Amino acid sequence: MPFFIAPQTERLDYSIQKQYPDLSRRQIKLYLKNNSVYIDGKRASKGTFVSQGSTVSLDNIPQNTLRTPVTPDDSIGLNILYEDKDFIVINKEPTIPCHPLIQQEQGTIANGIVSRYPECALIGNDLREAGLVHRLDTGTSGCLIAARNKPTWLYFRDMFVQKQILKEYLALVHTTKIDTYETRISIGKLSAKTTWSVQQQYKTHALLLCHTQTGRRHQIRIHMSNLNWPIAGDTTYNPHHNVFMKLKGHFLHASKIIFPHPVTKETTTIEAPLSQDRIITLNELEL
Repeated sequence: MPFFIAPQTERLDYSIQKQYPDLSRRQIKLYLKNNSVYIDGKRASKGTFVSQGSTVSLDNIPQNTLRTPVTPDDSIGLNILYEDKDFIVINKEPTIPCHPLIQQEQGTIANGIVSRYPECALIGNDLREAGLVHRLDTGTSGCLIAARNKPTWLYFRDMFVQKQILKEYLALVHTTKIDTYETRISIGKLSAKTTWSVQQQYKTHALLLCHTQTGRRHQIRIHMSNLNWPIAGDTTYNPHHNVFMKLKGHFLHASKIIFPHPVTKETTTIEAPLSQDRIITLNELEL
Protein backbone atom coordinates (compact mmCIF):
# COMPACT_ATOMS: atom_id res chain seq x y z
CA MET A 1 0.00 0.00 0.00
CA PRO A 2 1.58 3.34 -1.06
CA PHE A 3 2.19 5.78 1.79
CA PHE A 4 3.93 9.04 2.67
CA ILE A 5 4.74 11.12 5.74
CA ALA A 6 2.78 14.40 5.82
CA PRO A 7 5.34 17.23 5.57
CA GLN A 8 3.01 19.76 7.19
CA THR A 9 -0.41 20.14 8.79
CA GLU A 10 -3.01 20.81 6.11
CA ARG A 11 -6.16 19.45 4.51
CA LEU A 12 -5.72 15.79 3.63
CA ASP A 13 -6.78 16.14 -0.01
CA TYR A 14 -4.23 18.94 -0.54
CA SER A 15 -1.48 16.82 1.01
CA ILE A 16 -2.34 13.83 -1.19
CA GLN A 17 -2.33 15.90 -4.38
CA LYS A 18 1.12 17.31 -3.61
CA GLN A 19 2.48 13.78 -3.17
CA TYR A 20 0.62 12.29 -6.15
CA PRO A 21 0.32 15.10 -8.74
CA ASP A 22 -1.05 12.71 -11.36
CA LEU A 23 -4.20 12.30 -9.29
CA SER A 24 -6.97 14.81 -9.99
CA ARG A 25 -9.06 16.35 -7.22
CA ARG A 26 -11.98 14.26 -8.43
CA GLN A 27 -9.94 11.06 -8.07
CA ILE A 28 -8.84 11.97 -4.56
CA LYS A 29 -12.44 12.73 -3.61
CA LEU A 30 -13.43 9.30 -4.93
CA TYR A 31 -10.70 7.55 -2.87
CA LEU A 32 -11.90 9.35 0.26
CA LYS A 33 -15.53 8.48 -0.48
CA ASN A 34 -14.59 4.81 -0.93
CA ASN A 35 -12.72 4.70 2.42
CA SER A 36 -9.41 4.03 0.67
CA VAL A 37 -7.34 6.64 2.55
CA TYR A 38 -5.83 6.10 6.01
CA ILE A 39 -4.08 8.37 8.50
CA ASP A 40 -1.87 6.45 10.94
CA GLY A 41 -3.82 3.29 10.11
CA LYS A 42 -7.29 4.79 10.64
CA ARG A 43 -9.72 5.47 7.80
CA ALA A 44 -9.93 9.15 6.89
CA SER A 45 -12.92 11.04 5.50
CA LYS A 46 -13.46 14.05 3.26
CA GLY A 47 -12.50 17.36 4.91
CA THR A 48 -10.05 15.76 7.34
CA PHE A 49 -6.87 17.61 8.26
CA VAL A 50 -3.62 15.66 8.49
CA SER A 51 -0.98 16.59 11.06
CA GLN A 52 2.67 17.02 10.22
CA GLY A 53 4.51 13.72 10.66
CA SER A 54 1.43 11.52 10.29
CA THR A 55 1.54 8.55 7.93
CA VAL A 56 -0.94 8.75 5.05
CA SER A 57 -1.59 5.55 3.11
CA LEU A 58 -3.83 4.84 0.14
CA ASP A 59 -5.37 1.49 -0.66
CA ASN A 60 -5.62 0.42 -4.33
CA ILE A 61 -4.06 3.59 -5.74
CA PRO A 62 -2.79 3.00 -9.30
CA GLN A 63 0.99 2.70 -9.42
CA ASN A 64 1.04 4.40 -12.82
CA THR A 65 -1.88 6.78 -13.06
CA LEU A 66 -3.22 7.41 -16.56
CA ARG A 67 0.01 7.58 -18.54
CA THR A 68 -1.67 6.61 -21.81
CA PRO A 69 -3.82 8.89 -24.00
CA VAL A 70 -7.56 9.00 -23.39
CA THR A 71 -9.61 6.67 -25.55
CA PRO A 72 -11.93 8.10 -28.23
CA ASP A 73 -15.65 8.11 -27.47
CA ASP A 74 -17.80 9.12 -30.42
CA SER A 75 -20.94 9.04 -28.26
CA ILE A 76 -19.94 12.40 -26.75
CA GLY A 77 -21.55 15.04 -28.92
CA LEU A 78 -19.45 18.19 -28.77
CA ASN A 79 -21.22 21.51 -29.20
CA ILE A 80 -18.56 23.43 -31.14
CA LEU A 81 -18.79 27.21 -30.82
CA TYR A 82 -15.59 28.00 -32.76
CA GLU A 83 -13.06 25.97 -34.73
CA ASP A 84 -9.90 26.66 -36.71
CA LYS A 85 -6.69 24.75 -37.39
CA ASP A 86 -5.18 25.69 -34.02
CA PHE A 87 -7.96 25.40 -31.43
CA ILE A 88 -11.63 24.82 -30.73
CA VAL A 89 -14.09 26.30 -28.25
CA ILE A 90 -16.75 23.97 -26.87
CA ASN A 91 -20.03 24.74 -25.13
CA LYS A 92 -19.64 22.17 -22.35
CA GLU A 93 -22.71 20.30 -21.16
CA PRO A 94 -23.16 20.62 -17.38
CA THR A 95 -23.26 16.91 -16.55
CA ILE A 96 -20.18 15.80 -18.50
CA PRO A 97 -16.79 15.76 -16.71
CA CYS A 98 -13.84 17.39 -18.46
CA HIS A 99 -11.47 14.40 -18.38
CA PRO A 100 -11.22 10.74 -17.28
CA LEU A 101 -10.13 9.58 -13.84
CA ILE A 102 -8.79 6.18 -14.83
CA GLN A 103 -7.41 4.50 -17.93
CA GLN A 104 -9.96 3.48 -20.55
CA GLU A 105 -12.70 5.54 -18.88
CA GLN A 106 -15.07 7.14 -21.37
CA GLY A 107 -17.93 9.62 -21.24
CA THR A 108 -15.85 12.80 -20.76
CA ILE A 109 -15.22 15.90 -22.86
CA ALA A 110 -11.63 14.75 -23.42
CA ASN A 111 -12.87 11.45 -24.90
CA GLY A 112 -15.14 13.35 -27.27
CA ILE A 113 -12.32 15.69 -28.31
CA VAL A 114 -9.95 12.82 -29.14
CA SER A 115 -12.67 11.09 -31.15
CA ARG A 116 -13.28 14.15 -33.31
CA TYR A 117 -9.77 15.66 -33.23
CA PRO A 118 -7.25 12.78 -32.89
CA GLU A 119 -4.32 15.22 -32.96
CA CYS A 120 -5.34 16.44 -29.48
CA ALA A 121 -4.58 13.08 -27.83
CA LEU A 122 -0.97 13.92 -26.95
CA ILE A 123 -1.34 17.65 -26.25
CA GLY A 124 -0.84 18.93 -22.70
CA ASN A 125 1.29 18.25 -19.65
CA ASP A 126 -1.09 15.48 -18.60
CA LEU A 127 -2.38 13.00 -21.18
CA ARG A 128 -5.84 13.27 -19.63
CA GLU A 129 -6.08 16.85 -20.92
CA ALA A 130 -6.49 16.00 -24.62
CA GLY A 131 -5.64 19.60 -25.52
CA LEU A 132 -7.82 21.25 -22.88
CA VAL A 133 -6.13 24.45 -21.69
CA HIS A 134 -8.44 24.94 -18.71
CA ARG A 135 -11.31 23.12 -17.02
CA LEU A 136 -14.85 23.61 -15.81
CA ASP A 137 -16.31 21.77 -12.84
CA THR A 138 -18.70 18.93 -13.49
CA GLY A 139 -22.04 20.71 -13.12
CA THR A 140 -20.76 23.92 -14.72
CA SER A 141 -21.52 24.57 -18.39
CA GLY A 142 -20.19 26.88 -21.07
CA CYS A 143 -17.04 27.97 -22.93
CA LEU A 144 -14.13 25.55 -22.85
CA ILE A 145 -10.98 25.88 -25.01
CA ALA A 146 -8.95 22.96 -26.40
CA ALA A 147 -5.75 23.40 -28.44
CA ARG A 148 -5.04 21.30 -31.54
CA ASN A 149 -1.25 21.65 -31.34
CA LYS A 150 1.31 22.11 -28.57
CA PRO A 151 2.38 25.70 -29.42
CA THR A 152 -1.23 26.85 -29.20
CA TRP A 153 -1.70 24.98 -25.91
CA LEU A 154 1.38 26.72 -24.50
CA TYR A 155 0.13 30.07 -25.80
CA PHE A 156 -3.23 29.79 -24.07
CA ARG A 157 -1.69 28.58 -20.82
CA ASP A 158 0.60 31.60 -20.88
CA MET A 159 -2.36 33.90 -21.58
CA PHE A 160 -4.13 32.51 -18.52
CA VAL A 161 -1.05 33.11 -16.37
CA GLN A 162 -0.79 36.69 -17.67
CA LYS A 163 -4.53 37.24 -17.04
CA GLN A 164 -5.10 38.07 -20.70
CA ILE A 165 -8.18 35.86 -20.93
CA LEU A 166 -11.48 37.27 -19.68
CA LYS A 167 -14.28 34.91 -18.69
CA GLU A 168 -17.87 35.84 -17.87
CA TYR A 169 -20.23 33.58 -15.94
CA LEU A 170 -23.98 33.56 -15.46
CA ALA A 171 -24.92 32.40 -11.97
CA LEU A 172 -28.43 31.90 -10.64
CA VAL A 173 -28.27 32.54 -6.90
CA HIS A 174 -30.82 32.13 -4.12
CA THR A 175 -31.45 35.63 -2.75
CA THR A 176 -34.23 38.19 -2.70
CA LYS A 177 -31.89 41.19 -2.63
CA ILE A 178 -28.46 42.03 -4.04
CA ASP A 179 -26.86 44.69 -1.85
CA THR A 180 -23.18 44.36 -2.78
CA TYR A 181 -21.36 43.88 -6.06
CA GLU A 182 -17.95 42.42 -5.25
CA THR A 183 -16.19 40.25 -2.69
CA ARG A 184 -12.57 39.65 -1.82
CA ILE A 185 -13.04 36.67 0.49
CA SER A 186 -9.87 34.54 0.47
CA ILE A 187 -10.11 30.87 -0.47
CA GLY A 188 -7.83 28.93 1.82
CA LYS A 189 -4.74 31.12 2.06
CA LEU A 190 -5.15 32.54 -1.44
CA SER A 191 -6.65 35.91 -2.26
CA ALA A 192 -9.73 35.84 -4.48
CA LYS A 193 -11.90 38.56 -5.99
CA THR A 194 -15.24 38.24 -7.78
CA THR A 195 -17.39 41.06 -9.14
CA TRP A 196 -20.91 40.90 -10.57
CA SER A 197 -23.91 42.79 -11.89
CA VAL A 198 -27.59 41.84 -11.71
CA GLN A 199 -29.06 40.67 -15.00
CA GLN A 200 -32.49 39.84 -13.58
CA GLN A 201 -33.99 39.89 -10.09
CA TYR A 202 -36.64 37.25 -9.51
CA LYS A 203 -38.88 36.75 -6.49
CA THR A 204 -36.57 34.23 -4.79
CA HIS A 205 -33.45 34.28 -6.98
CA ALA A 206 -31.19 36.61 -8.93
CA LEU A 207 -29.35 36.01 -12.20
CA LEU A 208 -25.85 37.48 -11.92
CA LEU A 209 -23.17 38.18 -14.52
CA CYS A 210 -19.91 37.39 -12.71
CA HIS A 211 -16.26 38.18 -13.43
CA THR A 212 -13.41 36.51 -11.59
CA GLN A 213 -10.34 38.65 -10.99
CA THR A 214 -8.53 35.53 -9.78
CA GLY A 215 -8.86 31.90 -10.85
CA ARG A 216 -9.33 29.91 -7.66
CA ARG A 217 -10.99 26.51 -7.64
CA HIS A 218 -14.78 26.78 -7.14
CA GLN A 219 -14.29 30.53 -6.67
CA ILE A 220 -17.73 31.81 -7.67
CA ARG A 221 -19.49 28.92 -5.95
CA ILE A 222 -17.62 29.53 -2.68
CA HIS A 223 -18.04 33.30 -2.81
CA MET A 224 -21.77 33.12 -3.44
CA SER A 225 -22.19 30.58 -0.65
CA ASN A 226 -20.21 32.77 1.78
CA LEU A 227 -22.54 35.66 0.98
CA ASN A 228 -25.48 33.36 1.76
CA TRP A 229 -26.48 33.49 -1.91
CA PRO A 230 -25.91 29.83 -2.88
CA ILE A 231 -25.99 28.87 -6.54
CA ALA A 232 -29.12 26.99 -7.56
CA GLY A 233 -28.55 23.25 -7.72
CA ASP A 234 -25.11 23.38 -6.06
CA THR A 235 -25.33 20.48 -3.63
CA THR A 236 -21.72 21.00 -2.50
CA TYR A 237 -22.08 24.56 -1.22
CA ASN A 238 -25.86 24.87 -0.92
CA PRO A 239 -27.29 22.95 2.06
CA HIS A 240 -30.86 23.56 0.85
CA HIS A 241 -30.06 22.34 -2.68
CA ASN A 242 -32.64 24.69 -4.29
CA VAL A 243 -33.81 21.79 -6.43
CA PHE A 244 -35.26 22.61 -9.82
CA MET A 245 -36.68 19.53 -11.49
CA LYS A 246 -35.27 20.27 -14.95
CA LEU A 247 -31.92 21.73 -13.90
CA LYS A 248 -28.83 19.66 -14.72
CA GLY A 249 -25.89 20.25 -12.41
CA HIS A 250 -25.73 23.68 -10.80
CA PHE A 251 -26.64 26.95 -12.50
CA LEU A 252 -23.18 28.32 -13.26
CA HIS A 253 -22.52 28.95 -16.94
CA ALA A 254 -19.31 30.23 -18.58
CA SER A 255 -21.24 32.43 -20.99
CA LYS A 256 -18.40 34.33 -22.67
CA ILE A 257 -14.64 34.11 -23.13
CA ILE A 258 -12.47 36.88 -24.61
CA PHE A 259 -8.83 36.45 -25.62
CA PRO A 260 -6.19 37.53 -28.15
CA HIS A 261 -6.20 35.04 -31.02
CA PRO A 262 -3.00 32.94 -31.00
CA VAL A 263 -2.24 33.72 -34.66
CA THR A 264 -3.78 37.08 -35.52
CA LYS A 265 -3.61 38.49 -31.97
CA GLU A 266 -6.98 40.11 -32.65
CA THR A 267 -9.42 40.23 -29.74
CA THR A 268 -11.66 37.19 -30.10
CA THR A 269 -15.00 36.89 -28.31
CA ILE A 270 -16.86 33.59 -28.07
CA GLU A 271 -20.29 33.33 -26.45
CA ALA A 272 -22.07 30.16 -25.31
CA PRO A 273 -25.88 30.05 -25.22
CA LEU A 274 -27.63 28.55 -22.23
CA SER A 275 -28.68 24.91 -22.48
CA GLN A 276 -32.39 24.10 -22.54
CA ASP A 277 -32.54 23.01 -18.88
CA ARG A 278 -31.23 26.40 -17.78
CA ILE A 279 -33.68 28.26 -20.01
CA ILE A 280 -36.56 26.20 -18.57
CA THR A 281 -35.34 26.94 -15.02
CA LEU A 282 -35.35 30.69 -15.65
CA ASN A 283 -38.80 30.54 -17.23
CA GLU A 284 -40.15 28.80 -14.10
CA LEU A 285 -39.08 31.62 -11.79
CA GLU A 286 -41.47 34.37 -10.74
CA LEU A 287 -40.48 38.01 -11.22
